[in-house]
Amino acid sequence: MRLYPNVWSEFIRSAQTLSLEEGVLEEWHKGRTAYALWILRIESKSTISELRNLQDSLAKWIDPVTEFHITTWVSGFPSSSLQYNDDVLERDLQKAAKRVGEGSTISVKLGHINSFQTSAFVEVEDHRGHIHAIRKQLNTHKEIRFAPFIPHITLGNYTDKYDTPLIKSEIERLDPPVAELHFNSVEWVEFSPQGCRKTLKCIKRIHRRSNT
Repeated sequence: MRLYPNVWSEFIRSAQTLSLEEGVLEEWHKGRTAYALWILRIESKSTISELRNLQDSLAKWIDPVTEFHITTWVSGFPSSSLQYNDDVLERDLQKAAKRVGEGSTISVKLGHINSFQTSAFVEVEDHRGHIHAIRKQLNTHKEIRFAPFIPHITLGNYTDKYDTPLIKSEIERLDPPVAELHFNSVEWVEFSPQGCRKTLKCIKRIHRRSNT
């Protein structure tokens, strides 16, 4: 049973997938050169192998992700002053980096394969509430979000408008990965909105330290 059945229902009700339209990126980044987010980086070799196999099964529809991760907070464009509503002050990012270091090892479970209209993903179950706790720590600044937060691992973004029944059939025949993943650190990463958005540059890797 899927963790997010409403997302799946919305996907299969849509006639086609969505892809990035020409000019959208330029309008979005407005010449800015870095975009910041906080992630849990997938490092388990067996899990990475399973995720790669899933990408291969969806290869004709997606542009595959190269660095598997779970996004925990989307910060926006780092800046020394706020000019646009998706800018984030650098001092608030530094404050978040200090707060997110407090806490024990993070544990999550992987769920089923699911899909937004824009991308295919593997569900993540926050069964111990660890991601929820991290998000409270990172709330030193507003999050740039256009839909409710759903923890997941993106497999890839759709490259064109494809008929969703074809993708639905393929996803339903795939075996979901089975794993409980553990993380001892949270990363503040940035990517270039004008260049390769697949490359996540680690700005800070914050190792968790229990305060108990």
